[in-house]
Amino acid sequence: MTLHGVFRTIPSFSKANGFFGTGSSQVQPGKLARFGLGLSGGFLVGVGLWVLLVDPFLLLTQGLAAGLFALGIFNLFSTFRNGLSLLRVGW
Repeated sequence: MTLHGVFRTIPSFSKANGFFGTGSSQVQPGKLARFGLGLSGGFLVGVGLWVLLVDPFLLLTQGLAAGLFALGIFNLFSTFRNGLSLLRVGW
């Protein structure tokens, strides 16, 4: 039995999957949605760099900048991923 099959047989996991809509049909996002995701990733990386330049020696600032960089890089990589999809709700 695969891991996906194990999670289907456990009732609480199947309820959670139904709530989050993981089993529903999906649609490919348009160019504007991908552009917005890439733009937000670019802004996050830019703000992380700006925060790091303002106060590079404070540990809290370094942690905030690292989080912003990580989320920005994730968004930029997600922009070019082929498996990016949007859930269809209420169709």
